[in-house]
Amino acid sequence: MKFITKQSTLTAKFNSLVNKYKNISFATAWASSNHPAFETLLMNKTKIQSSTVGIHFYQTDPQVLIKFKSNKQVKISLQASGVFHPKVYLFWNDENDWAVLSGSANFTHGAFHGKNTENMMFINSEDVEDNKLFNEVSNFLDQCFKSAKEISKEYIKRYEELYSVKRKSINKLTDFQSKSILKNPVLDNEILTCSWAEYFQEVKKDPYHNFKSRLKMLELFQYLFKSHETFSMINEDNRKFICGLKCSDERAPWFGNLQARGTFSNRVNTNNKKLSSLIDGIPLEGNINKELFMHYAHNIDHLCKGERETSVVTRIISMKRPDLFISFNGANKGILKDFGISSNSFYAERYWDELLSIIYETPWFNRPEPKDPEEKLAWKYRVALLDCIYYKPQ
Repeated sequence: MKFITKQSTLTAKFNSLVNKYKNISFATAWASSNHPAFETLLMNKTKIQSSTVGIHFYQTDPQVLIKFKSNKQVKISLQASGVFHPKVYLFWNDENDWAVLSGSANFTHGAFHGKNTENMMFINSEDVEDNKLFNEVSNFLDQCFKSAKEISKEYIKRYEELYSVKRKSINKLTDFQSKSILKNPVLDNEILTCSWAEYFQEVKKDPYHNFKSRLKMLELFQYLFKSHETFSMINEDNRKFICGLKCSDERAPWFGNLQARGTFSNRVNTNNKKLSSLIDGIPLEGNINKELFMHYAHNIDHLCKGERETSVVTRIISMKRPDLFISFNGANKGILKDFGISSNSFYAERYWDELLSIIYETPWFNRPEPKDPEEKLAWKYRVALLDCIYYKPQ
């Protein structure tokens, strides 16, 4: 038995155990490929049994997945709830001849060859009187493996997209902290992992409406907001158009039909100054943080007599800032199921913490502005255009 705190000692011990034993099994929250212990493992990959690598927070190097793609004894954990967080490495010849390394060290450069502060316990069969510990560790590793997914070409592609995004700071745009609790693994969702090119092709399909007409609609709204000092100065018909109420333009319900929201309709029809002030407080460009959004949402709710209508709150702000917000409503509520988000009590705070937070992590959201004119326009309205994908007639 030995307590290990130095990276050099840990790497030396790991390498010696790999070379000594016939079988290796491990479970690690994260792994990277650029360190000596990984190279030793690769040279002995035929010894690997029932091993699992986590990918939460996109900390695992995609090269690890690529290197192990052909090895059916290495899988990835797509655990949707909580975090896959073990760090245990088992080496054995049989149940009476084995060794375990377990503690804080993930299978990464930082833990094995960098400057991390780590601690690991080394225990082998000579330290115990029976094989109980061996069986417990072995069973745990087997359970991790059974719950994991095989490393497929599609998973690697999607993971590389997400990993690339995570190398950059996305908080600059939105100033949020993700609190999203998903029921479904992110890598199993095409929209959350697709590239901009793939996303653009999806929104262009727009099976129930006309994509080009949507772009023109959003372009008109941007013009109206920019050319009027306040929302109240926009003429009544266009105010209704922006707010999804019955007007001279039949496209008004496309991003959410709010005609049945009586109190809200009244506020728009009477050109309520408080409503105008709240809409005017949303900037046409730049950052929108949670504090500003929640202030706006709370006051919209209050203005509508506490109805707490997420559809009302999000319709207006998404028409003014289609680059950052989606108009959430009954016709596109399937987005919650697809993303693995509970629909219970889905009000403004959960809209920000769960739905927006995961949208802002997608590769297509973080893609730089394209040059093609139509793509450029769609990119400017990219979050609102999720409605093209998820709209279903009620």
